Amino acid sequence: MNRNKINFCGTTVAMWLLVFLGHGQEVLREYAAIPQERIFVHSNSSLLFSGERLYYSIHCKDARTGHKSHWSQIAYMELIGDLGQLVLRQKIRLKQGIGQGDFFIPAQIPTGSYKMVGYTNWMKNEGPKNFYWSDIYIVNPYLATDPRYLKKESLDTAQVANMHSQGSAMVPKHEAGASAGLLSLKIDGEMFSKRDKVILKINVLDTSAIKGDYSISIKRREELVDYRPMGATEFMASLGGQNAKATIPDKDVFLPEARGELISGKVVYKDGALPAESRTVVISLPGENFVLDIARTNREGSFYFNLNGNYGDSDVIYQILGDDRDLFSLSMDKHESPDYGEFSSSPFQLSEEFAALIRERSIHSQIENAYGEVKIDSILPNTAPAPFYREVPLSYNLDDYTRFNGIDETMVEILDHVWMRKDEQGKRVFQVRPEEGEPDLGILPMVLVDGVVVQDHEGFLGYGAKKIQSVGVDRKSYLIGPTTFQGILSFKTVTGNFYKEYKNDYLVRDTLFKPEVLKKYHLQRGVVTGAQIPDFRYQLYWNPLFVPKTAETAIEFYTSDISGIFEVSLEGFAKNGTPVSLRTNFTVN
Repeated sequence: MNRNKINFCGTTVAMWLLVFLGHGQEVLREYAAIPQERIFVHSNSSLLFSGERLYYSIHCKDARTGHKSHWSQIAYMELIGDLGQLVLRQKIRLKQGIGQGDFFIPAQIPTGSYKMVGYTNWMKNEGPKNFYWSDIYIVNPYLATDPRYLKKESLDTAQVANMHSQGSAMVPKHEAGASAGLLSLKIDGEMFSKRDKVILKINVLDTSAIKGDYSISIKRREELVDYRPMGATEFMASLGGQNAKATIPDKDVFLPEARGELISGKVVYKDGALPAESRTVVISLPGENFVLDIARTNREGSFYFNLNGNYGDSDVIYQILGDDRDLFSLSMDKHESPDYGEFSSSPFQLSEEFAALIRERSIHSQIENAYGEVKIDSILPNTAPAPFYREVPLSYNLDDYTRFNGIDETMVEILDHVWMRKDEQGKRVFQVRPEEGEPDLGILPMVLVDGVVVQDHEGFLGYGAKKIQSVGVDRKSYLIGPTTFQGILSFKTVTGNFYKEYKNDYLVRDTLFKPEVLKKYHLQRGVVTGAQIPDFRYQLYWNPLFVPKTAETAIEFYTSDISGIFEVSLEGFAKNGTPVSLRTNFTVN
């Protein structure tokens, strides 16, 4: 069973989300009061070729009010095949109900009809029927195509020629709907040349549109499909009449990830596999910007961590704290995608007459990827403050001192307020002197090496001081989770890879399914000069989070060497929750 959900079995349970202990029925009532959520996704396209990217923006809504949901901090986006099989998946951080990401379509995915699905852990209680769904069509000219997607009848030659020259004659023009009273789109022309500057003006017609959350896509219309996913206006209309109250399962409840990523597992006794209650578990994500947390198991032996900050590598180490740790076994839960089963897709077939179109676009995609280094997206920096355990007040760079062979010698000769003593088993352990005026209760410090908690102090003494780059000392006492530490002793190694060398039977290693990093997507900010740099962009502009702050916003972008009809699509919601769906077109000759 996945323990990212609580099991209600009539006994007293602790619900991490609520600040109280209660019986199953009491927690069920609290659970029923939490609103359900719905996901809306604006993506840049429904048709992708191998080597292209599917960009998307996520809006998580309170199903009762249509306003932003402030419960879930994590959303899941998945691409699934027509048999319900998982093809791609991503975990996305939500900030005030808004998130963003992109799928790269690898060459291993064959031509076919797929579904893009969006949901939160909380939404899994109601099942896939209330997830976000949209059709995605993938064309892969490098793999054999399933006969189901090959059309036997030929198209009229004039129809194919028209499609080739205009972009997507099969797609009907979709103009602004009921949302036009809030915002307007205006382009400084109707016809543009290749590699030409275009200015899009977005005007606020109603003050409620200011500081709303919108996304903008500017892309050439598709040639091969006439499918258009649900817009924000249709999405909001679909919420009307739905039961926005939570559906209460009989036993298992998936928890809303209200404080970040929910990481869970279970501790049992090795002898008999019975649940181990009140055991302390620590998680370490090692590296330069390491993260750690401590949790305690409940009556079922389950424990939960909430990771609410960015971290580097996905490598992770779990361990049970305490001298009796060898009596227990620790296992981690994996994120389980819902059981989608088989589903029907919208018709999608390729005719032989499309061969030239497919070949041309495939070549363009390869060229764009070959020049990807000059059009690279940038990763937005993590602006969150560093946690206290990474900011120790005393730091000793050992290269500034005479080097000693042993860590124990280094402590005696270089470090202040740190010494060693023997514990009840006769093993040497570290001690950190409390701050002035604080009592020394003999409590052990938290000992970290490249962010990994080290319990076996005696064993670490044999590591070798010459492998240590620096030592940080914090004399304050800390209550981390359920455990008190007298100070922090933080070692940084020369290589920074201590976690790869550290071996102990009680360590559990794993790889996290981590959230995607935030990106600032590449924007061509001028004409690409020189014939040696081709420009075959079909996607001219993508902004997953556009927030108008003034009455008029001008967006400048440039066309590429691709001709045809291009569509500007703006989707999102005003500050008061009113949906906005706007589209307009221009032509590149």
